Amino acid sequence: MKLELVLEKGDGEWWGRLEGVPGAALYSSGGSIEKVTENLRDLLTDYLEHEGQDEVGWQSVSPATVEFNFTYDITSFADAFEALQAGILSEKSGLEESLVQEIMNGIRRPSLEQARRIEAALHEVGQSLLQVSVS
Repeated sequence: MKLELVLEKGDGEWWGRLEGVPGAALYSSGGSIEKVTENLRDLLTDYLEHEGQDEVGWQSVSPATVEFNFTYDITSFADAFEALQAGILSEKSGLEESLVQEIMNGIRRPSLEQARRIEAALHEVGQSLLQVSVS
């Protein structure tokens, strides 16, 4: 089973929430993505052992086998993957580099169109990375 783990970063701390868990609002924070993931897996375990037993289809779910799809806001993505440069995303998205830098640093919030263009640029970079092999 896969669940959506939405990540944000603010005040030097990571915040995460799990989407799609019926009847539960599972949120946590921590100093790293790994810590937030660990905390949320613990909360999910507790949920499945108690409240989740009453939810149809959740009785047989094992927390150890649950996978997370990570969703980031642009600022937290830039922080988590700081090796990506604004210049690359600017070139691929067609947006001004200064604008991309401000969005990545959380100074400006992107419009829906700008966010979609940056997302498409990230997917393009990701596809390129998947073709890399190291010998």
